[in-house]
Amino acid sequence: MPSVIHKIDPFADTIIILKNPCKSFAPWEDKLTNYKDLESSIEHTRDNRSVQHGRKNRENREAEPAGLPLEPTESEDEEIHYLVSSSHLILASPWFRRVLTTKAFTESWKDSTDGRYHIQASDWDAEALLILLSIFHLRTRQIPRAVSLEMLAKLAVLVDYYELENAEVMERDVKEWITNLRRSVAIPSFYCRDLMLWICVSQVFRMQEEFTRATAVAIKTSKGLIQTLDLPIQQKVICTLAP
Repeated sequence: MPSVIHKIDPFADTIIILKNPCKSFAPWEDKLTNYKDLESSIEHTRDNRSVQHGRKNRENREAEPAGLPLEPTESEDEEIHYLVSSSHLILASPWFRRVLTTKAFTESWKDSTDGRYHIQASDWDAEALLILLSIFHLRTRQIPRAVSLEMLAKLAVLVDYYELENAEVMERDVKEWITNLRRSVAIPSFYCRDLMLWICVSQVFRMQEEFTRATAVAIKTSKGLIQTLDLPIQQKVICTLAP
């Protein structure tokens, strides 16, 4: 049984099943400063992210039997269920459009017992996913007008994964969040976790001025390993930041 159920659409035909919700987002290691480990650490982060989020090459996925749920794990992880509409997901996100309309994807299947589509997700921040899905379903009273840098970074991870950079449904809220963030949170003047969150947020949401300033600070003040924090920061950016 799920630990929490969010009924976002009262006529839901789809359930998003979030397993193992994120408990520690973008952990920062103060002692991780050895530059010679940079290359191996970047590769490890990339591989780990691929395992955690199931990211595969979108053009070269191997077809697997459709209509079947993923194999259960031995441990019973915490589950949060989001009851949503497939039509809203399809309109908002190319990723959801593919998994709901292409039989080759095992992230989604239709359960004959309840007649609903089931979509697997894992490791996301539960609140960030709720905000995102509320935006998709135009539940404006449930959408915060301002979010912290931390929450915007969590949302940026979802925007990157679900290919929402050009999603029209998100434009108004993202613009308002960015405006409030610019007023309330300064870009750090030294290399730290918040600086990397700024780099992630400014890259995903195309904040060119902030991206230029934040990366310049990282280049000038970092003295060792650049920590990606498992964030969607492009590889070429990390290589540029490396001292």
